[in-house]
Amino acid sequence: MELGPPLVLLLATVWHGQGAPVIEPSGPELVVEPGETVTLRCVSNGSVEWDGPISPYWTLDPESPGSTLTTRNATFKNTGTYRCTELEDPMAGSTTIHLYVKG
Repeated sequence: MELGPPLVLLLATVWHGQGAPVIEPSGPELVVEPGETVTLRCVSNGSVEWDGPISPYWTLDPESPGSTLTTRNATFKNTGTYRCTELEDPMAGSTTIHLYVKG
């Protein structure tokens, strides 16, 4: 009986199954006051891409662990759904958070 290929497949599944990226702060939505600093951090095993109403007032910090988006003066225009997608592993999927800036 040869167990080589199924064993390799099992190991690949365990290594591959890390799950979707995680956005911090956690939760489906974040509500903030106008003028607040907002930081969204995407924790992932690989490179990620952000999607959402990202304006020139958001900054991406390449030096921080993960991928961090920050805006120092939140306005109602920042309200929307932000998605973090892992680029190297399409099976990992993506995670979203809805940001609502009171107006």
